[in-house]
Amino acid sequence: MDKKTTTSASRSPNLGKGSLKFNFSNLVWVIAVVMCLLFAFMGAQSLVLRHNYHKAEKLVDAGQYTEALQEFQKLEETHMEDVDAYIQYCGARISYDEGNITEAADQMDWAVFRYITEERAEAIEAFRDTVNAQRGE
Repeated sequence: MDKKTTTSASRSPNLGKGSLKFNFSNLVWVIAVVMCLLFAFMGAQSLVLRHNYHKAEKLVDAGQYTEALQEFQKLEETHMEDVDAYIQYCGARISYDEGNITEAADQMDWAVFRYITEERAEAIEAFRDTVNAQRGE
């Protein structure tokens, strides 16, 4: 066999091993970058959900219960703290404003909050007392 026609693989039997190690190293870096991007995306999603939650709370504070209800319903599948209670509370406020005291009182029975400020808790309890008094309890 002529030396000029030999292939590079026959000249360097270790060529494949070095390139495999190099590719594995690249794969590790690609996985690391993908993981970082995934965590960044999850963090951004969490920030958006938290922003929407606070937006809905501000709507409640402003007495815009229909708009707040819509915002909390968008968050219902996230299982964030007190979303279900806020949905019941906003529904109760809407029912009360429409003159349906019994429905408002029934909804307030399900509005159990765990993570609200003392100021909000006082306002909610005052509303609960008003509804129950008008219902005759």
